[in-house]
Amino acid sequence: MNDLYIVITVFSVPVLILFCVSIFGYFDKKNKLKVIEKAVENNFAITPEMLEALSPTKKERSENINGYLISSLILIGLGIGLFILIYFNTDYDIERAPVGAIPLFIGIALLVIWLIRRKDNNQQNCA
Repeated sequence: MNDLYIVITVFSVPVLILFCVSIFGYFDKKNKLKVIEKAVENNFAITPEMLEALSPTKKERSENINGYLISSLILIGLGIGLFILIYFNTDYDIERAPVGAIPLFIGIALLVIWLIRRKDNNQQNCA
């Protein structure tokens, strides 16, 4: 029974994460469309500046390095959580618990990327 629980957990967590990301993206687009709809109803002119403010360009998104920090912290927490969950649900069987190391190490890698990019941005701002 515990083996089945572990398999279901390991394969359902990524699906749940993708579902949450998709839902938040959907609501974000829906809110942007509501703003545009309200502007049209109130006879406001929709300017390119307004549309630009509602959706950041690719350059602005690529310059925002805080996404790496947020993603890394989420994955590190997920990895530690999976490790603890599997360890305690398999009667302290340490052989299966390293499954949690996969998101943990990915999170650590993203944290290193964030640190490097932050350092690069600080150097560019000083120059």
